[in-house]
Amino acid sequence: NAMIKVETPTELNAHPLNDHEIQLVWEDNSLFEKGYIIQRRSDIISPWLEVAKLDANENTWIDETVRSYKSYAYRIKAFSENYESDFSNQISAKTEFPAPVNLKINSINNYSAKISWSDNYSYETDYIFQYVIKDQTDTITISLPASTNEYTLDDIDTDYIYKLVVKAKTEYNLSNPLTGNIGFSDTFSWIDMPSLTGNEVNSIEFSSDGSLMILGRDGNTCDIYNMDFWSLIESVEGSSSNASANVVDVDFAHDHPWLAVGTNLGLVRILNNDGWSEIDTLYLNAYPITACRFSMDDDYFALAQYKFIYLCSTSDWSFSSTLSEHTDQISDLEFSPNGSWLASGGSDDQIIIWSTDSWNDLYTLYDHSNPVTGLSFSPNSQFLVSGSSDGEIRVWSTSNWTESTLLSEETGPIKALAFSNNGNWLAAASGETGTIKIWSTDGWIEFPGLAGDNKAITALKYSPDDSHLIAALADGNVSIWNLEGAWTLIEN
Repeated sequence: NAMIKVETPTELNAHPLNDHEIQLVWEDNSLFEKGYIIQRRSDIISPWLEVAKLDANENTWIDETVRSYKSYAYRIKAFSENYESDFSNQISAKTEFPAPVNLKINSINNYSAKISWSDNYSYETDYIFQYVIKDQTDTITISLPASTNEYTLDDIDTDYIYKLVVKAKTEYNLSNPLTGNIGFSDTFSWIDMPSLTGNEVNSIEFSSDGSLMILGRDGNTCDIYNMDFWSLIESVEGSSSNASANVVDVDFAHDHPWLAVGTNLGLVRILNNDGWSEIDTLYLNAYPITACRFSMDDDYFALAQYKFIYLCSTSDWSFSSTLSEHTDQISDLEFSPNGSWLASGGSDDQIIIWSTDSWNDLYTLYDHSNPVTGLSFSPNSQFLVSGSSDGEIRVWSTSNWTESTLLSEETGPIKALAFSNNGNWLAAASGETGTIKIWSTDGWIEFPGLAGDNKAITALKYSPDDSHLIAALADGNVSIWNLEGAWTLIEN
């Protein structure tokens, strides 16, 4: 009648096998057991329940009744005809069904894109692919076979951003989702143009018909290029006789054959773009010209010197008004395309909006806490974007002028802002790093931009047909980026 002891199983371990199976392994320490009893519970307050009864000499078992992402605790004991061992150590485990990974996109054309991902499972039964126009609810769902790792989207619209969801599926569970947004963006390829190299470029401008590009440079030169071949047509002096002058800004009139060339010596030459003969010379004082712009109807010409804006009537090139609300140097001027406003920004951290009907100051915008370094109106005049020396980029709605949206905080001063002429894109250049960032104006979503090479950018402009983005560098080089439409992944 001696009692034969049944030894306790030891070293119980649990290993998830897939989304719905956990394998248990233990050490069989008894020579006389009749079998094993396995108990399980799903949390610390739940009772232990028997989930399996096994034969003798077993040392592994697979639980096929678990749910993904739910933790289970296990213990095991051996039994004989009359006795039971103590329970083994407790062990916990849970299965997971992680999301697919490595979402990628290959743009096929304006209305098609191939979406791909990594198939990192061996047990899925199929895939679920979903897409929907962002912020809408009409989700389209496609079921794909197991081991699928790509799907081609057709009939998508370049005017929209699409949200994508990819999930793997088994008989029991769905994986976590792989998500991403795609939108139609400009992609960029760099064109090497050694013929454009020269002194530092401070301003870029295009003729109204898109045939000419003007680069205003240090060294008293204004270089004029043919846009068809990027060939130099002529170099025009910014100041008729002073070689120490630098051309700081240039501007074409909209409906007249005039080119304004402003210099750091306070002089503006008005040239006829048919032969580049001088029409007039404007001079008030020796303060540097910091910006000069023609009004949208060409009736007025505005130039900024120190903290003043001087208005000149183009009927006789005489000065008619002085705008003097700024308290420090003005850095930029911009007329709104609808002709209603003139915006000015400067070192007093302020932006002033002037009425072009009365030339009264309508609004003063104070959200910047550092000098305003750049301004740009959207082509539809609905937005004004401003940049500052601390790297802030702000978007102002012209419907009320009372609120601004902080679009970005860069690491260096914003030296240039440029809207595409179709109004779909905004480009911004950090003056120190040479980085160009791109945003869609539909929701102000950031798209992949252009990595800088630590060369300061001094001016930035889209070509009139939006086929090129031109960036002028402080070392005198000019980068020309060829733009081709493509579908690309964008930030959520």
